[in-house]
Amino acid sequence: MIERSYYETLGVPFTASQHEIKKTYHRLALKHHPDRNPKDKDSEEKFKEITEAYRVLSNPQKRAKYDDYYAPSIHSTRFRPRINAKQFYRGETSNELLRDIFRDILGYPIKHREKVQKGEDLRYHLSIPFEVAALGKEIDIEVPYHKLCPTCHGVKMKPGTGLKQCPRCKGKGKVKRKQGKPPFESICRKCKGEGKIIIQPCLQCEGEGEIKLNRFLSFKIPPGVETGTRLRIFERGSLGLNGGPPGDLYIVINVNPHPLFERKGNDIIYHLPISLRKASLGTEIEVPTLEGKTCMSIPPGTQSGKILRLKRKGIPFSQGIGRGDQQVIVEVKTTSRLAARKRRVLKQCAR
Repeated sequence: MIERSYYETLGVPFTASQHEIKKTYHRLALKHHPDRNPKDKDSEEKFKEITEAYRVLSNPQKRAKYDDYYAPSIHSTRFRPRINAKQFYRGETSNELLRDIFRDILGYPIKHREKVQKGEDLRYHLSIPFEVAALGKEIDIEVPYHKLCPTCHGVKMKPGTGLKQCPRCKGKGKVKRKQGKPPFESICRKCKGEGKIIIQPCLQCEGEGEIKLNRFLSFKIPPGVETGTRLRIFERGSLGLNGGPPGDLYIVINVNPHPLFERKGNDIIYHLPISLRKASLGTEIEVPTLEGKTCMSIPPGTQSGKILRLKRKGIPFSQGIGRGDQQVIVEVKTTSRLAARKRRVLKQCAR
C-alpha cells in the first residue's frame, strides 16, 4: 500500500532543516490541536499524523534511519515503505513534544500527565524525658515541611513572565569544553540542560516552586519507647508529584538519661543508699518512683546489694496489660569517722 511520507505530512521538502521542521510542526500543531477543535475528527487525525511525523523527523538518528528505509522517488513525493513505519514511534508519547511546543510558543510549560509519585518521607529527631518514654504521653511538635508555592503554583516563575533562551548555551542545553583533546560537550550549568531559563523568578518562593513552612502536630508517644524507636505519622511528609499522595513522617526517638533511674527491660532500677543502722535494725523509707514517692519497708539485717521490688512500678508492657517492677538495690553506707562511744559499741558487738 502506498503511504504518504512524513515530509509530505508536514509539508516540508526532503532537505528541510531541523529548524524548518520544528517551525512547521509548531504552526500545524496549534492549528489542529484537539482542544482548539473539540468536535472536528479530521483535525484530530491530522494532529496525530503530524505529531507522528515530527517525532521521527525531529530526531536526527531516527530521521537518518527513516530516510534509509524510505528512498524518495524522483517524480513523486510519495514513498513506498519497505517495513512497518510504526517501528519509528512505537512506545513513545507526545507529552514531551507538546510541552516543548507550548513552552517555546507561549513562554511557559503546559500541564501534562505524568506518572503519579508519592512524596518523599521525612525524618524528625525528637528527644524526650525518661518518664515520657516510660509511661507515654501526647505531645505537640513543630515540624518543617514544603508546600507548593501559592503564587506560581510550582512553575517557579513570576506570573505574567515566561522563559527565554539560555545565553550561555544558546538554547542547546550543552556547552563545549575546550579542556583536553579532543574537546567535549557537557550539560549547561546555567539552564541545567533545558536550553531555556526563567526571565524573572517567583518572588515568594525565589524560583524554587515550593515554600518552607512549619506546622504543629499532635501525636501520642506510646509507653515503653526506647532510643532509636521510629514512630510513623502517615501523609505528613513531602508533597507528592503529579497529584500523588504525600510521604510519611518518621519521628526518631532519643530518650534522655535520668539522674536516678535506669531501665532494664520493663523494670526500673533504683539504687537506694541507707545507713548501717537502718539496714541492721530495719526501717520505713520513702523511695522515688516514676509517678512520685512511695513508702517501702526495709527488713532488719538487710545486706548491701539486696534487691527489693516495688510491684507494678515499672514500665507498662507494649501489649497494654500489666507493667514491670521497680527494682530497689540497697547500698549500705558506712562512715569513715565514728565517735568514740559508737566505736566502743561496735567493738562490744563484735566480741
